[in-house]
Amino acid sequence: MKFNILLLLTLIMMPLFINMAGADPFRENMLDKSITLRNGIDITALGGDTDLDLSASSGDIKAPSGGITGDIIGDVTGDLTGNVTGDLTGDATGDLTGNVTGDLTGDVTGDVTGDLTGNVTGDLTGDVTGDLTGNVTGDLAGDVTGDLTGNLTSGTGAQTINGVATVKNDTKVAFGTTTSAAVNYLQYVSAGNYFDMGGNPLFSDGARWTGNLVPTAGSDLVATSGESDLNFAASTGFTNTTTDTNYINGNVEFAKNIAYPVNATLTINTTLTSANTKVIYPIDASAGNKTLILPDAATVTGRMYMISTTADPGTYNIAISATGGDTIGTAASLATTTPAGLTLISDGTRYGVVGSYGTWT
Repeated sequence: MKFNILLLLTLIMMPLFINMAGADPFRENMLDKSITLRNGIDITALGGDTDLDLSASSGDIKAPSGGITGDIIGDVTGDLTGNVTGDLTGDATGDLTGNVTGDLTGDVTGDVTGDLTGNVTGDLTGDVTGDLTGNVTGDLAGDVTGDLTGNLTSGTGAQTINGVATVKNDTKVAFGTTTSAAVNYLQYVSAGNYFDMGGNPLFSDGARWTGNLVPTAGSDLVATSGESDLNFAASTGFTNTTTDTNYINGNVEFAKNIAYPVNATLTINTTLTSANTKVIYPIDASAGNKTLILPDAATVTGRMYMISTTADPGTYNIAISATGGDTIGTAASLATTTPAGLTLISDGTRYGVVGSYGTWT
């Protein structure tokens, strides 16, 4: 009897021993109940291409507080609240509330509230409230409230940002290249509170700016082609340089009259300097003799002076005198006792008379 019992037990246990000698006791087996692991117990693949395949499941994958450190290669339609340090190659339509340090190669339509440091090759239409330090090659349609330090390059060559894009002070926005020494760039310089545009910016029709446009040394404002106008019709200001001299290389045609600045009528003897930039100087000598002394011709090269009487001097006279060894024409001074006018231009060494009326001696 004892032998029969041992033989029976051996026959019953033999398949189990044989199965335990293999690599996988659950191979091709199906479970109809949940598996609960005790603390410290892992499910470990012994080797080979072993997958945790839930592709036919509609349930959730719940990660511990430490997150998922492996790759997720399927689509995630639910919320992923743990950290993902591996790659997510499927589409994520749910919310990602943990940090994602791997690459996202699918589309992310949910919100990301953690840091996204991997690259995103799909479209990111959800909001990112953490830092986005990876590269985004799809469209970025959501709001990014953290730091955006990666590259934005859409496959179509056009990147759409819905909302206000804030670039930190002194950071260059490069065009055509990603190097820090980019030639074509736009940079806000916080120290001087201005925008620096590198390269040759081209302003199309309707371009406008509200601050000063300040070219650096050697930079020019150049019209590339066509009928380009420098139109100040709506302006009340004027063009100016540090020397008060503006040079125009080429012919100038004025469609309207030129308005010259007029000085207040002189009723006293007056000595002009280069700081006096008026062109027209009326003189009233009806109450006594008046003298107008011109600046040193060398300090006002090319400048024009239009001098005229406002009334008949009568028994008085108006005298116009040059400075030092300068001359007016060939004389050191000219005078009139009649209603008269005189137009002078400095050539840097003397004053030439380009027009006059009345009698000057």
